[in-house]
Amino acid sequence: FQAIICEVLEKAQRNHWKAATRKLKQLKKKNPQASIPKEVYVAILAACAANRLNGARASEPARKVMEQMAEENYTIPTELGNYCIQNCLGDGPNGTHQDCGGIDCALAMMAAVQFSDNGHKLISDKSYQKVITVLARNGAIDEALQKTKAMIVEKSFTPDLPLFAILCGAAVTFRQPQLVTTVLGLATIAGYNIDNIASSQAGRSLLATALVAAEESDDIPLGLRLLTAASKAPGCQPSRGDILLVSHSPTVQRAATLLHKRAIFEAIGDGDWELSVKTFELMKHRRLSPTPAVWRNVIMCCVRARKSRIASSLLLEWAKLSASRELEKPPLSLFNTIINACEISQETKVTALVLKAMKNTHKTAGNVITFNIALKRLAKKGDIPGCENIIAKMIEVNVQPNVVSYTTAVAACVGSEKKNPARAYDWIQRMKSSNVMPNIITYNTALAACLDGTLESTISAAKIIADLLEDNEKNVGEKDETYDEIGVHPNKYTRSLCTQLMEQLQAISNDGDIDKRVANATLQQPLLQLLRLFETSEEEGNVSSTETQGQDSSVKTDDETKLRQNESEIDFAFLDSHTSKSIEDGANDDKN
Repeated sequence: FQAIICEVLEKAQRNHWKAATRKLKQLKKKNPQASIPKEVYVAILAACAANRLNGARASEPARKVMEQMAEENYTIPTELGNYCIQNCLGDGPNGTHQDCGGIDCALAMMAAVQFSDNGHKLISDKSYQKVITVLARNGAIDEALQKTKAMIVEKSFTPDLPLFAILCGAAVTFRQPQLVTTVLGLATIAGYNIDNIASSQAGRSLLATALVAAEESDDIPLGLRLLTAASKAPGCQPSRGDILLVSHSPTVQRAATLLHKRAIFEAIGDGDWELSVKTFELMKHRRLSPTPAVWRNVIMCCVRARKSRIASSLLLEWAKLSASRELEKPPLSLFNTIINACEISQETKVTALVLKAMKNTHKTAGNVITFNIALKRLAKKGDIPGCENIIAKMIEVNVQPNVVSYTTAVAACVGSEKKNPARAYDWIQRMKSSNVMPNIITYNTALAACLDGTLESTISAAKIIADLLEDNEKNVGEKDETYDEIGVHPNKYTRSLCTQLMEQLQAISNDGDIDKRVANATLQQPLLQLLRLFETSEEEGNVSSTETQGQDSSVKTDDETKLRQNESEIDFAFLDSHTSKSIEDGANDDKN
């Protein structure tokens, strides 16, 4: 027995670990009941551990020696035990090194050390971290987290920050991004302050991997919280912590961009323009690049909230960036929307700035919608000459006026201090000569201009109604495609206007301004023909489905008071709806 022990010790001193382990096996076989001295085990273990477990080839013999020492209740030397645990792990599959050692061997060694006398005090924090790292990188994330928790809670160790970054990275790699909150929680328990760790490169690496995981799990609050934490970190150079964080790698930059984009669209969906603008500004401050779709949607959110100044400011900033070729040009339709919003808010100076930016950006005075917005402003003031000049300008710059353009010009004849039915009738003839066919809104607006109680206006109304009846018959009979989708079929408002004109004609006849027989034979005939058109439709049960089509979508009632509203206001709503539709179409293009 003693002779074999001497041979074992001799082989171990020469680092002949294979021969030493064979002699140990022979000794135990011949003397199964004998107690082998501790120094024999330690000598063999030291021989196995030499040269990093002889390139991990001695991992299994070392594990068996450690397990035998635990069975004998011997204390495994702290330094030697930790050295074996750490060096049986490599970078190969399952932590092997040239197919030797590995994570299973390391875990068995840890169990042997812990089972030995006072073993719970022997394993070092470096051994824990090496084992946890290999577990995480090989997909055993739950087990890695359990070891980390034990390391922090039971052993009172403080793991290095890179270990938490490895855990977060593994959560992303193995499609378990929801575990990132657990990792961050463990980091907090270990004593790290999330608001300070961005001061170091290791801390930023942790936040970077956590940010990518937050994007993977679509956890917008967590992602933005991490960026806010980074921004609070003191001593970051040369920029703020959140800026350094998003520039950590292209993957992190992409994750941060997507998180901001989703947060912005979520705020827009909730109608929270303030939050959308604040997040948008943060996105730019962190040197992230919002896409044109993000710019447009934030601007439109401000427009819907009637924040024309903020919307204009953002549009002007976008136009400035496009001038330096940092971003593509804002679409012309968006300029039109902002101009319209500024007109509604009576922001004259801001309107001028937006118009100037539009000319510089697109090298144009605008399209038909731009001119229609200008026409609307003048029509509200009843500025007939101003509308005349706008229409002339449109033709001069090769922008074809459409039915809205002419209808808005007709509306100026209603809004002026003195109604001008003759000019309204003249506008209808001019638009027809330009091959722009009036619709029922155009005719209603022109008829509204005739309600001033004079004979001349009633005569103009009779002419307008005669044209309306002719166009309606042509549109219904021949299905003329030159008419727009609204058509020229009279609606309820037309009947209301016709009734008022009949009353006006009756009053004029009673006052003696025209002979009753002449009035009945001439002016009254178109009015009666129009009213009979309604009676015929009602008798046949075929009342037009377009009675309210083309009116403001909010006008859904039969209330006679609302039917008698100024037709020009309906045209303005119609213009707004066309403007909004063009913007929405552009936004859909961006999404696609």
